[in-house]
Amino acid sequence: KGAMSAAAVLRRSFLVHRVPVNISTLPNFRRLFSTGDKSPVQVINSMDEYKAALDKASGLCVAYHTASWCGPCKMVWPHVVDLATNNPAVSFLKIDVDEVADVTA
Repeated sequence: KGAMSAAAVLRRSFLVHRVPVNISTLPNFRRLFSTGDKSPVQVINSMDEYKAALDKASGLCVAYHTASWCGPCKMVWPHVVDLATNNPAVSFLKIDVDEVADVTA
């Protein structure tokens, strides 16, 4: 079998085996679920930042619209980070629809 993604490991641990796991000790947990300075995804906090990010992008730009209360958004986030990590030529932006409503309108 090939290597499993972090998301597959989490699904298998929690859904199939119901094994209690301290997920913060899993490899790459902090990288996948954080938006720290080392994240390949730029967090947008204003319309000015959004416009500047679009101007700076040299090619494809993916705008990931999310909400802090959205369960499916939280499940998709690790995959967005993986895509951004594996595609450095693409600009990835994270936009919280509740906090930066003027960008999402």
